[in-house]
Amino acid sequence: MLSFVARFLGLWFWAGAVVAAIYDGTKSLAATHLVTTPLGETWFALHPASLNGLQVAIERHLADFLANTLGGAFADIGYTLWNPVIQTVLQSPSWLVFGVLGLVFLWAGRKRERTRRVSVPA
Repeated sequence: MLSFVARFLGLWFWAGAVVAAIYDGTKSLAATHLVTTPLGETWFALHPASLNGLQVAIERHLADFLANTLGGAFADIGYTLWNPVIQTVLQSPSWLVFGVLGLVFLWAGRKRERTRRVSVPA
């Protein structure tokens, strides 16, 4: 069941990657130079409240949770996680992020070959 969900999500992410690549391709043809749309810009155009909510959740709530459970030394992890890590992902091209996520989910949901165990007589 989980492999089906992973493959389903992987195909949706791949479809998003194709749509984002076509969008960037048409913008590049019109501008006569390479144009890539960052994931943050795409996300902000589709639903800005959820992007702002994610930032608040990571910077404040995760920082408060870590400070309360692990101690004050871990309070800055939320800010550190947002600024270099998530900001880098949000500045990456949309088609690249969706493509990588699609590959990860498709790989996780792949059908594995069954290994046959043959009993060898002693």
